[in-house]
Amino acid sequence: MIKNIDKKIYFALYNFTVSHGLISKQVVFITKFSSKFFSFIYFTVGAWLIYKNDPRLKNFILIPAAVYLIVKIIPLIYNRRRPFAEYKLKSLVKQREDQSFPSTHSGSSMIIALTVLNINFKLGVFMIFLLYRKLCFCRNVDNFVER
Repeated sequence: MIKNIDKKIYFALYNFTVSHGLISKQVVFITKFSSKFFSFIYFTVGAWLIYKNDPRLKNFILIPAAVYLIVKIIPLIYNRRRPFAEYKLKSLVKQREDQSFPSTHSGSSMIIALTVLNINFKLGVFMIFLLYRKLCFCRNVDNFVER
């Protein structure tokens, strides 16, 4: 039943994206650059914490590292194919066909946004807004076929 719902949502987004070419371009841009942006913010805030000798540095490093390890271990136990591979579609961005759950991009971005939120509320809220856009739209659509 869940797989059926997942398929309906996937193809609803697929049909919407295919009929709106500009959205496909935006999705590819966000998919390619959001991880770089989140990494840049993470390392910049980390450098600032080191410079300030801030006691929050330990959690700032350890919590995202733990989440990253968990996100990398789960696919070894539960290997789910990506929708574009399962439905035989051509992907907009080059990526593996397996280990789609949980998303390393999304998991890492989420923990970075929440960790930054603990350090700087405004920047954290902004990152959560970007993450919301990424999770609700791009991570479902970035597998879609080119027009």
